[in-house]
Parts: sequence; C-alpha cells; structure tokens
Amino acid sequence: MSRKSARYQGVYLDWAADLHPERAPRAAERRWLERQQNFTADSSKCWQELRGNVEKTRAALAKLLRTRAVNNVVFSTGTLGALQLLTQAFGMTREESILFPGDEIVVTDCEFPILYELLCRRYTLKIAPIGRCSNPRELTDAVMSVITHNTRLAFFSHVLYRTGLLLPLGQISDAVKTLSPDILVAVDGSQAGGQVDVNLAREHCDFYMGDTHKWLQGPNNVGFLFASKAEHVEKLLPLTLNPLATAQQYARERYSCTKSGVVAFAVAAALGTIADWSESRHEDVLRNRNSRLSGAFLKRVQAVSHVSHYLVSPVDGDQRTGIVAFDFGSSNQRVHRRLKSRHVNCTIHEPIIPSPVADQVQRQSVVRFAFSDRWNRQTDVDFAVEALAASVTEAMEDSARAGS
Repeated sequence: MSRKSARYQGVYLDWAADLHPERAPRAAERRWLERQQNFTADSSKCWQELRGNVEKTRAALAKLLRTRAVNNVVFSTGTLGALQLLTQAFGMTREESILFPGDEIVVTDCEFPILYELLCRRYTLKIAPIGRCSNPRELTDAVMSVITHNTRLAFFSHVLYRTGLLLPLGQISDAVKTLSPDILVAVDGSQAGGQVDVNLAREHCDFYMGDTHKWLQGPNNVGFLFASKAEHVEKLLPLTLNPLATAQQYARERYSCTKSGVVAFAVAAALGTIADWSESRHEDVLRNRNSRLSGAFLKRVQAVSHVSHYLVSPVDGDQRTGIVAFDFGSSNQRVHRRLKSRHVNCTIHEPIIPSPVADQVQRQSVVRFAFSDRWNRQTDVDFAVEALAASVTEAMEDSARAGS
C-alpha cells in the first residue's frame, strides 16, 4: 500500500500524547506556563481565573468517571504521583493512616514495574497470578486466591498496560468486599480513561487513579486520584502538591497562598481535553471503538502465520481493548527497529522487575500497538499489518544471519 500522501507518512500506534506527531497538547501547557510566569504581576486576577479552570476540570473529570463526588477528586503529577499520595498517606497511628508500613497489600503479576519497587520495601506484598487468565471468572479467582483477612489493600489495573486485557473491576471489587468490607480496593486506570467506559458509580472501588496524557491525549503532568470516602480525602490533603489539588484545600488556604504550583497550571491546561471527553466523546468510549480497530487488526494478523503465534494479547471477547501485544523473544528489538524504519510509531516495553518479587512477576518483553478511533482509521490497520509482517520477516532473517 502506498503511503506517499501527506496523511500516510506513517502510522501512530502509541498512547503518549507528548509523542503524537499530529496533536499539540503542549500549546495549552505553554499558555498556562506563561500565565504562571506572570502570576505575580496580577496575582489576584490570575488566581481567580486559574481556580475557576481547575474547578471546571475537576467537575469534568468527575463526570467522565461517572461520579457525583466532585470534591473527592485529588490532582497529582500523574498516575505515579497519585500512587505515591495513596501509599504515603500514613501517620503515627493506625487511626491517622490510610496505609501503614508493614500492611499486607495484594497486587497482580501484571502491574507497571515501578509499582513493585515503590511498595515492596515498605509493605508486605502478595502477588496474584493473573498473567495466564483469560476470562473474568479466572481473573477474579486469581486475585481472591491470595487475599486474606490480613489484607489491607488490593491494587490492580483496570486495563493491563502490556496486553490490553480489561479486568472485571466491579466483579473483583465486589468479591473483595464480600470477603471483608474493610479491605480497600485501589485501581490503576491510566490505560482505561479515554479507552473504555469508567463508571465509578457501579465499580465499588475505594480509590481510582489515572492521568490525561495517554488515551485522553491531553497535557502531561496531570494525574488524579479519586477517593470514594471523604475521610480518605482528608488524609490526602497534607500530602497534596499545591493548594488547588483538592477543592477543600483551596477553601482553606486561598487567603494565605500566593502561588499555586506547576500542577495547578497543568490541570487548568487539561480543561479542554477533559471537557471534550466528558461531553462529546463519552458515547464513543461507551461503544469502545478502539477494540473494533484492534479486532480488525487481529483478524488480519491471524492470517499471517509467521506473526500470529507471537500474539500475547487476548484475541477476542469483552476483555479486549485497543492494545495488541507481541512477544518476538530475542528479536523484539529487531522487529521494533524495523517497524520504526517503516514509520510505525509503536512501543517496545522491557520491564525491570525488582529482585524481591522477581520470582513471582514475569519479565515479559513485548512490542505493543495501541489503536484508538481518535487518531486511527482502517487504512492505518491495513498498513500496520503489512508493515508488521515485513518487519518480522526481516528481523528473523537478521537474527538467522547473526547466529550463523
């Protein structure tokens, strides 16, 4: 297929907005950073404008997450920042803490690697083996198999970042709460927002975190943490990074603060993106058009025998999203380089697993494609299949020559 026209100089199959060649989220960031630099010139006017836009962003985000608890949305620097807020929200006594050093935390064997590094030295980790699960019942049973009455927190992703598998969030949450209502449930939604329907009114989790720069294609440095209980929001307040991080914090400090921090300006810059998704884009998310594109891609790939058996993503069903992953073994780097040379902008992920959990978490390297109806069309699917087939063939030939 010819790609000589301007539209088809390449195909974008990644999910980080700051890498997207056709979108410019930095424009909004620059506007607010400029306002930040001029803040002291007219701080009163800038403060009110900034506060108004942050609160509009908070309301739009709550609408996107399908929750009426607008004031329970806390902003951070990203998903990792939100996780750090949660895991550091402990005091001198159990009554003051959300989590306490030594608490038993259940995580899965498919989380983002830095999660294990962040938690394993402070808490007692138990790993739920979900890596080989393929349906909601298996996924739920795998998580419940390691939960005990000593478990303080169960943490798992809504959508797995490596394979795109959609976990049955409500089903797992209900099972955990049935065993013990006191066990907290926290969810990493960084790969979910803008890709699948997120409805916190029905999912029954205590915490839900994410960011705007992936599938939502908004500015970087904007993360959020939703806490279902006001008491948990209160415990997060002392750790927030700026006075606009929560609605309550602003009310307390608006008369004494003269600066609002980088996060608040980035949050204001995200207003357009979040408002767009919470209004006009929401029905598209409900229909999950991303999975239609990935399904079309998978159908084509299955007919390419020398590629299809490297698939590590769910082939079909309700658990599939817009992410498709392959494990080409020792040829992962070669395949990825060949794809990049064909202007296929995709991701290679090679996780580093910390030693305390290395025997329980698989270090699976993958080449990952991410399809979204926001930036892809069927022509991109067709081109990606052809480019992948050719790239795999050439990478295997390179490997064979290197071994001879």
